[in-house]
Amino acid sequence: YLVNLFDRDERIEFASVQFEPLNRGRSPTPQGRGFPQTLDDWSRYRAIILGDLPPAILDQGQQYLLEQYVSERGGTLIIIAGDNAMPQAYVNQTLAPLIPVTADNVRRTGREGFGLFLTAQGRMLSALQLEDDPLSSERLWRELTRRVPVFDLSAYCLPKPTSHVLIAATPLAAAGQSQERRPRERA
Repeated sequence: YLVNLFDRDERIEFASVQFEPLNRGRSPTPQGRGFPQTLDDWSRYRAIILGDLPPAILDQGQQYLLEQYVSERGGTLIIIAGDNAMPQAYVNQTLAPLIPVTADNVRRTGREGFGLFLTAQGRMLSALQLEDDPLSSERLWRELTRRVPVFDLSAYCLPKPTSHVLIAATPLAAAGQSQERRPRERA
């Protein structure tokens, strides 16, 4: 999805490294040559987006370079969680301090489901606005949540104190409460 999105936007330059063929029935997407090999190579990028990569692919050396990219160079790292490796496989790895969530150790499921809502920080980002004006956008988020609730949250849904939560989940039974009275937010 992201490769296609970035490919359509002429203002975005990007490099893609894929480790599994994801293009079923289409011509292959041009793939990168692998990860950058030095901190200067990583620093050429304004943002790095990591998907559900196992540590066998993103080894300790690469994790160390990414940690330096963020902590020393101020780089932006976006982590997309998945079912196979991210973030659970990195808990005791070099990348662990950069992962913005911790495990709750309780599987979160709900018969009524969970609603998604924008936090105060999330409402300030135009990328999360679904309509032109903020009130219409919030109304659309509520409507979408009622129509298509989330029924299962990852065990890794507790934001670390240093995290910036943009979209949070709350049980739909509590969705009518004011934001200040909502149960503890889940990332």
